[in-house]
Amino acid sequence: RKPARKRQCREQRVFAEAEIARATGDSEKERALLEQALKQLDPNSEAAFPVLERLAYNYADRGLTTQAAETAERQLRIAGSPGQEHQVLVRLVSAYSALRQKEKAAASLARLEQLMLRLRASKRWESRGQWWQAGLARANAAVHASSGHLAEAEDSLKACLTSINVVMQKNPDSEGSYQYLDCIRGLIGLQIAPGQLSAAGAMADQLRVVADRVSEMKKRPAIEVQVKQVLGRLALEQGKTELARQIFSEGLAVLRDSNTGDASLRAADLRAQLARVEMLLGRWDNAMVWHRQRAAALHNAGMARGGVPAGTVEFAYTLLRVGKAAEALGMLDTSVAV
Repeated sequence: RKPARKRQCREQRVFAEAEIARATGDSEKERALLEQALKQLDPNSEAAFPVLERLAYNYADRGLTTQAAETAERQLRIAGSPGQEHQVLVRLVSAYSALRQKEKAAASLARLEQLMLRLRASKRWESRGQWWQAGLARANAAVHASSGHLAEAEDSLKACLTSINVVMQKNPDSEGSYQYLDCIRGLIGLQIAPGQLSAAGAMADQLRVVADRVSEMKKRPAIEVQVKQVLGRLALEQGKTELARQIFSEGLAVLRDSNTGDASLRAADLRAQLARVEMLLGRWDNAMVWHRQRAAALHNAGMARGGVPAGTVEFAYTLLRVGKAAEALGMLDTSVAV
């Protein structure tokens, strides 16, 4: 019994140290400690589930989406209840959609929809039903958005917000806060695309308030990067180029400080947005620097980047503007082939 008790105390200490690292923004230290905790556990035991959950959040917050998906798959294999299975499947649909792995996203969504039939028949539906429906709506939105079905994605996100509002009215400090944040971020992005900047600006005010609460409650400072992604895009579309540059640069700095910059899909997006800033200002050489950095980081990430291409239409256009027509045409040919 004593060795078992000592092992349990050691595991709890490592987990507590990981929590402290997360609260102070040291994401890489948190990851290392969580990996250490997992080595001390049976990987197929229920005790590994919360550690894997923290690790998945660590990866997802930093934009290490492939690693987040792999960790979630490990969670799914040891989920001890339909509720746990639900929360993991929602994250998997979002991760595979972001990675442009449509078949895996569709398979995870189909499994989630089948699970919902069981959940609706469960005794916990009355207390958890709105929460589970919000998760399904959020997953549907991810699949629709990745397929270019923006109207359907917007409807799904609004349904998510409706369900989460019911949850948060009953308990403002519930776990629904992060779901609410994620749905607002998604809606702002969809409103920016067709130029609905007034609506997006109003939603952005809500986003800032909710983000401050979530970051404090969940002790996940990396959420700041996710917020900066969408607020920077809004500033850019509003013509506030210097503000957009500042926001994107701050987000990239947060990722660099956590040793995440090169492999992160969030970093790839931030570099693409910084390139857009320079393109709008006609600074084509500066834009080229950001495009090259983004492409090099994605190439170095290898399979971890999923289906996210290193070459883009914006990159190709920049190549044309700096007199590299042959390279631009080659990139466009590759993009069309993909």
